[in-house]
Amino acid sequence: MDRHQYEERLETHFRVGSVAGSAVFHRLADQPCCRPRCSTHSGTVQQTAVTKVLRKTSTVLIAIGAGLSPVLLYAHALDPQLDCKSNAHAFIAPLIDDKYIDPDPMRVEANSVNAFRPTRGSNLTAFGFRVHAVLGYEHDDAMFRSGSGEPVIGWAYGAVVFGSAESVEARVREAASEAVVHQVIPVLLTAIFCEEH
Repeated sequence: MDRHQYEERLETHFRVGSVAGSAVFHRLADQPCCRPRCSTHSGTVQQTAVTKVLRKTSTVLIAIGAGLSPVLLYAHALDPQLDCKSNAHAFIAPLIDDKYIDPDPMRVEANSVNAFRPTRGSNLTAFGFRVHAVLGYEHDDAMFRSGSGEPVIGWAYGAVVFGSAESVEARVREAASEAVVHQVIPVLLTAIFCEEH
């Protein structure tokens, strides 16, 4: 099933879920009021059971929606390339060709490392963390722009992910990657970086 079919199914699911929730409400509302816990006022049935059922129905629909998140089902993992056995061109070129990242860098560091923004809906991940930016530079490669300072030697590539340095480091080492893990913003953003030695 492709992404378009999945989105249609998810939309149908929530539409059906909403109809089902509405049907439960009307079915209960049509029941005669037979206990002191409910009362009829201005033609409207007020019943605590209705409220409970609607809350449970909403909770179930929200839980199902979270479980079927497109981020989880359609994530494109960068883990295999972040073993540091590739190079910047081989890492970045397919992501541009497949439209996972914008071809124009959103930022170029002084050392010429280019930061590329993931495209809308690309859902890139690295070691289970959502990707904020993809990094890359390779000497004498027209795909990358040069910065104002001394460029990195050879090539460098990686990703900036949402997550703390400690948790990212643990996943990277668990995967036996040689990538360097560097804190960008405490608790929020962490860089996973490979470079030519």
